[in-house]
Amino acid sequence: MRFIKLIPFLALMAFVAFSCSNDFDLTAEPMDIPIVYGILQVEEETHYIRVERAFLDNEIGPLVLAQDPSNLYYEDAIVSITNLENGTTYPLERVNGEDAGITREPGVFATSPNILYKIAGAEMALEGGERLQLTINRGDDLAPATAETIALPKMSITRPISPIINTWNDQVKQKVGWKMNSEEAVIFDLEVVFNYRELLNNQPPVDKQITWRPVANRIKTREEASEIALTEEIAGSAFYEFIFEELKNDPQAIRVQNGIDFRVFAGGTEIRDFFTISLANAGITGSQDPPVFSNIEPNGRGIFSSKSVAELLGVTLQNSARDSLVRGRFTKTLGFQ
Repeated sequence: MRFIKLIPFLALMAFVAFSCSNDFDLTAEPMDIPIVYGILQVEEETHYIRVERAFLDNEIGPLVLAQDPSNLYYEDAIVSITNLENGTTYPLERVNGEDAGITREPGVFATSPNILYKIAGAEMALEGGERLQLTINRGDDLAPATAETIALPKMSITRPISPIINTWNDQVKQKVGWKMNSEEAVIFDLEVVFNYRELLNNQPPVDKQITWRPVANRIKTREEASEIALTEEIAGSAFYEFIFEELKNDPQAIRVQNGIDFRVFAGGTEIRDFFTISLANAGITGSQDPPVFSNIEPNGRGIFSSKSVAELLGVTLQNSARDSLVRGRFTKTLGFQ
């Protein structure tokens, strides 16, 4: 799962957790629960934090409340991030994400306005390793909501070493390595983007791409806890089979590879803990009232964490690897030249 897909789930889980809980007292006073989604990346030009609330009422259902923006957002919240290493506090600006082209997908929640809190990346100038505290002053005599994380530094992909892959087949796996530069990076996705140009029925050529995720939610083992570099071996047969399954077998098609892009996504400990708890309660053995991960205190829902992304672009298949694409058992009928 790409980490960005946490957004709709985290936004929904506070309503689900409380409205389905056996511990929710229907005679209690209405509850104000802060919901936060903030995943920082040091390279980003602008950091966005989503801050919402689940205002649970014993007389109005949560799905009804979710359609009213006045129930969804804090009117006068003050949101800031403090660098605990030097004590500097950075206020975030309340904005409508729609003004920056950031829209909310239709669903349970009101889609407009799309309130976010932002700060320019250059203002905080994160390098990685900083311990950061998010603070949300909600007003109305409510206790501030807080969360902490450690910013992940930039990563780099160390393998493939060359921009040319000469051998990648059933017998020889391709090693993909990356250096995280931090022990705090603990969960990973690996994407392989296959770019190609397609000429079909004498029409102008079209550049296309397909994305494969051979490694998803890969969590560091206990033995790897202190490692700052990892390597995965990717089977050639799985790669070429993926291409075969994704592309239409058309005898009129002429296709040419146009480079392979490798992308590694790393997440901090909070993202790992979120997935660990989610997986533990996903099966039939999960508890009826499963715990929900959150590092938002007190009594909040959501996640404040950090991620890092590394890319290696434009790697090409040559020699034996190219032969495996053109003449291999999976892809020989797809018209690759």
